[in-house]
Amino acid sequence: MMYDKRQGGKRFRERCSVSLAWWHSFKWTTKAIMTVFSNDIIAPLFHYLFPTNQFSADKMKLTSQTTFLTYIRLAYPLFKIELTEAVNRVGLTVRQKTLLDNMYSLCEFFIPTVRILIYILVSYHLYIYINMNI
Repeated sequence: MMYDKRQGGKRFRERCSVSLAWWHSFKWTTKAIMTVFSNDIIAPLFHYLFPTNQFSADKMKLTSQTTFLTYIRLAYPLFKIELTEAVNRVGLTVRQKTLLDNMYSLCEFFIPTVRILIYILVSYHLYIYINMNI
């Protein structure tokens, strides 16, 4: 249809692009974040919230992963000041400093990066949809 001889798909072709890579970037970025931070941050939090459930970052579905990361991001403003003070505290062990730095990086950089990917994906598709219907 897009490349028929009568040029029926010309208008669609002008506003169409392949966006499969966006979705895969979002999916694999979310999976990587869950895998990297699962042992030190996500698994202990998961077990605190759901003490009877087993946690496995590999077996978690994408919807569950994004929901869990969204909960962390939504809660972040409630403990941001305390986390910043804890990161800057003098006399921390190397392990404590690493855990606090990882938690700070997770909330300040990694989770927002995943949110930006999905925002770009949705915004782009809405833009295409709106322009196709004009």
